[in-house]
Amino acid sequence: MQPQAIFKQAQQLHQQGQYAQAENLYRQILRNAPYHAETIHLLGIACTQQGKHEEAITWLQKAIKKQPVQPVFYNNLGLVYAKLQMWEQAIECYNVVTKLSKNFPDVWFNMANVFKAQYKVEQAIEYYKKAIKFSPNHTKAMYNLGNILLETGKMRSAREWYEKVVAIQPDYAEAHNNLGSALEAWNEYELALNHYQKSVEIKPDFIEGIKNLANAYLRRGDYEKGKSLLQSIIDDKKSTGWEDLMLASLTPVIYESGQAIDDYLEQLEQTLEHYTQCRFPLDIASLHDQRLEIASGLPYLGSDLTPIQSLYGKIFSRALPRVPLNQNKNDHNVKPHIGFVVTNGHEGVFMKCMAGIINHFDTLRFEVTIVCSFPNGQEKLQPAITNSGVRFLSIPKQLDHAVHLLMKSNFDALHYWEVGTDYQNYFLPFFRIAPIQCATWGWPVTTGIPTIDYFLSCELLETEAADTHYTEKLIRFKKLPTYYLRPPVPTELESLSTFGLPTDVPIYLCAQNLRKIHPHFDYLVSAILRRDEKGYIVFIHDAQPNVTHLLQARLRKICGSNFDRIVFLERMSEERYLNLVAKVHVILDTLYYTGGANTAYDAIAAGTPYITLPWDFHRGRYGAAAYQQIGVEEAIATDLGDYVTKAIRIANEATYRETLSQKILSNAHKVFEDVEAVRELEQFFLEKIQKVKEAIAG
Repeated sequence: MQPQAIFKQAQQLHQQGQYAQAENLYRQILRNAPYHAETIHLLGIACTQQGKHEEAITWLQKAIKKQPVQPVFYNNLGLVYAKLQMWEQAIECYNVVTKLSKNFPDVWFNMANVFKAQYKVEQAIEYYKKAIKFSPNHTKAMYNLGNILLETGKMRSAREWYEKVVAIQPDYAEAHNNLGSALEAWNEYELALNHYQKSVEIKPDFIEGIKNLANAYLRRGDYEKGKSLLQSIIDDKKSTGWEDLMLASLTPVIYESGQAIDDYLEQLEQTLEHYTQCRFPLDIASLHDQRLEIASGLPYLGSDLTPIQSLYGKIFSRALPRVPLNQNKNDHNVKPHIGFVVTNGHEGVFMKCMAGIINHFDTLRFEVTIVCSFPNGQEKLQPAITNSGVRFLSIPKQLDHAVHLLMKSNFDALHYWEVGTDYQNYFLPFFRIAPIQCATWGWPVTTGIPTIDYFLSCELLETEAADTHYTEKLIRFKKLPTYYLRPPVPTELESLSTFGLPTDVPIYLCAQNLRKIHPHFDYLVSAILRRDEKGYIVFIHDAQPNVTHLLQARLRKICGSNFDRIVFLERMSEERYLNLVAKVHVILDTLYYTGGANTAYDAIAAGTPYITLPWDFHRGRYGAAAYQQIGVEEAIATDLGDYVTKAIRIANEATYRETLSQKILSNAHKVFEDVEAVRELEQFFLEKIQKVKEAIAG
């Protein structure tokens, strides 16, 4: 066969994805024509497509020597360098391309990808736009530009680029999927759902699209649809081994009954027990793409979660790779280095509860770093941080890169604000990034993770038996562990009529997240409405309308005709919300997972009594603990009946309510701006870090 015919056959095989066969034919050609630059070039490409990147570089460099003015050769060599994360060499190659050709839009696209991989956001955006300028229909550049804008929190701009992509290329499944994510950020849930559906229709085996569609159904409360979609991944034998666990971990956002919760927890524990006997390794580099998370709604279900959390911890400890920590290096820190970790989406509550602690932390004695999510975590947090000694470290979503950056930062201790509310803040602690790792009340339940050493709490938040509620060593501070700024309750209040509420009847407010409302709480609502025939009970809509509808349907069954006196208000600004808190007659705390610092402190700042019933576990005790710290205990119920009685008395007896309100206001200062809470946390870190250093010294 003539060399030209062999070359044509090799190209055909190459285009069909038969890289090894194509490689053999390219080598055959070069034995007779060793100077054929295009064959050398294609051989290099065939090598890299088989993962032989170093050999590919050798061949591509040879091709360039034969034809040093061929831009495509430099471009493809740059692509290989990029695969090996040899960023400088890749950029050098791409720069040569820009000098050799004025009509090569893909080189700007490739340069942008290199900058994106290095988290150089502004440069990446600039070069994606250059690629689009030279090629207005470059949908890959538009898609990647949308992605980087989405990651940086520029949701509107991301949405616009994705919409351009699907207008040009309607069958771009990944663009529809990511457009769904951008739309969800704007609370356009139904439109987002439509695009997730479109992505799966275009590409039925698109696992990410299926999972996002499933999660969209789950967030809106369509439990069966979400569950069915995840089940389809298993049925189609596309499972990675973890989908069964994900399926078992799914929880309806609103349960029909307490019995349904008990059945779910029993089934979940059985599945987790099974998984402790399985070995499905988890690749840290692809963990984000797995969409693997524990059941984050568990703390709302009113049960001892220590066994379940421990099983999760055991399963993932076996599955994740071990990353050894060189503890000796921490001896080189001049001052103890403390990291406060807060991940994407949780910055708002972190600022309310922890900004005061960090602003008053002694940075002459400590090095303090806030670890937040790349790229816009620092942008969200920095306005609330006035302590000039505090630094920021932004970590990417990719867990392997995040762990690497954290290891380099040489922390003596890490304080995780929440553990278990997203995949990143749950999985990071497994890698023993610091000699001391702490969980705390930001997510008030034991983590079950063996590499978290302490759970930071408070005497008022724990019972005598509480040590058994944690896999970590429980630390009981004397003060509630926050330096909380007093909420800005408006001085001039609008009437309840501006909220569409009657002004001549008792108004009870339950301001909690609707997902926290346990079925047992429905009976308290029903009892109050039966005994107080004029009273109204007010809730606030969930961001997902269907979640509100599910709770309304459940309450209607329990309350019957009294349901007409249950009102759901639209979501509102903080100022308007605090106005509402100050105007209602009494606030109803939820059962089992009571209002944390935010709800309790809003009520205390307004002087509005809230009824709370403390439970055995930390997450059911914050309302009572705040009352105990200010020395006001009249609204702490002893049982369900007492809860109803106290609520009705406060709502209906104006003189008693006013006396109690004045007592709350006169003692409110005892929970706000408490510097003793800061000093307790500092002392804890000093003592524990010193013990670690003494242990290392031997």
